[in-house]
Amino acid sequence: MPKASEEQRLDLINAQQRLRAEGRSAVVVVTGVDGSGRHRLVNALTHGLDTRGVKVHAWSREDAPGSDRPPLWKYWQGLPAQGQVAVYLDGWYAEPLDRALRGASPELSAIRQLEAQLIGHGSVLVKLWVERPLAEARRDLRKRLKREARDPTLSEQRVLAAEDGAQDQLDALRAHSEGWTMLSGKAPEVAADQAREALIAAMSAPTPPVPVPGHHRNRGAQALAALDMSAALSKKASNKQLPEAQAELARRIWAARARGQSTVVVLEGADAAGKGGVIRRLTDPLDARLFQVVPVAAPSDEERARPYLWRFWRHLPKAGQVLIFDRSWYGRVLVERVEAFCRRDEWQRAFDEINDFEAQLTDHGAVVRKFWLHISPEEQLKRFEDRAETPHKRHKLTDEDWRNREKWDDYRVAVEDAVARTHSAKAPWTLVPANCKRHARLAVIQTLIDALAPD
Repeated sequence: MPKASEEQRLDLINAQQRLRAEGRSAVVVVTGVDGSGRHRLVNALTHGLDTRGVKVHAWSREDAPGSDRPPLWKYWQGLPAQGQVAVYLDGWYAEPLDRALRGASPELSAIRQLEAQLIGHGSVLVKLWVERPLAEARRDLRKRLKREARDPTLSEQRVLAAEDGAQDQLDALRAHSEGWTMLSGKAPEVAADQAREALIAAMSAPTPPVPVPGHHRNRGAQALAALDMSAALSKKASNKQLPEAQAELARRIWAARARGQSTVVVLEGADAAGKGGVIRRLTDPLDARLFQVVPVAAPSDEERARPYLWRFWRHLPKAGQVLIFDRSWYGRVLVERVEAFCRRDEWQRAFDEINDFEAQLTDHGAVVRKFWLHISPEEQLKRFEDRAETPHKRHKLTDEDWRNREKWDDYRVAVEDAVARTHSAKAPWTLVPANCKRHARLAVIQTLIDALAPD
């Protein structure tokens, strides 16, 4: 294994310590075709660093986790905390590499969005491509398999069976994904030295300014004002219709489980809008094995140490499961925006990040439905006063709830923006008039029934 010189190792350790002192993380992706020397390079990099702050993620195609979740899920799980270094062997380029070897053009939009989020969070991103002509790599691989008297792994099989146009597709993949440091697979000592220097330079460089995206608010959007806030359902009608709807929802969720389709439900709304009551009516008819409810509060220290969406990626359901978010990733463009808990560039960038995140869920086959439970200021005040006077509800009311009423108009503008910029055919918003709790509960359940196929 190519070893670092004492001087270079000291530079690596010093750069790693600066990274830790600045509260930044480093993500290193090492890729290239099998037989190019990727594994040797990962070893050379890792052993040059203080390994207490390094984690290597290297999966074979056979044992990669998360096959029943969106493709990037497994990479989000391993993103490093501040001060840490994560090294990915192939990482999110594993699938594009496989497609290139089959002679197909890769899809890179989700990868570009992931890398943009890493950089936006202040992470150092180092991409190392170990170059080896495909014909040479294939020849050497055959020799190694013969010498070791074994069958090829899945990834090795893909190299051996590569299509005629694979080299051109590999070159195109490298060109279109940008930002690579090119290393020669024929000279492992030189490649290792160059890789360490690239990492030192990246960890030592000052944090680059993050571009502030243009803000394109649809100032004509008045979706909330158009709602019929008098919508109501009598107790008698609810007693008849709600159990019927709950039974049908349970049947459809069981059918979704049978076909391996997950469901993601997002519930947002003002304080006291009735989210808890809706969740209770959603989950009452469901087998407890089928669902999970994720209450979302202020991010923890562990969550703040990583890109914003990390804490939501980690909860994504297995195939056939139902995941209900009591508040969600929309906190960034709602409460964090209004209360200035994040920078302006962060919440403006979040609209595109959210759209990409939800597209990855629906592209993987998940049903995604998002609800805003809308109540009037007068109804909210009535519910606050009821909470204050009812002993078993009093814990739900905080000083912050009263203070947030002063920013009602700011929150309304933020909600209108969020709906206008993140509504899509596959992940639509449903705005629910919720002054009548019975009406809101049935409306949410009926919307989910309509979204799920009956069998």
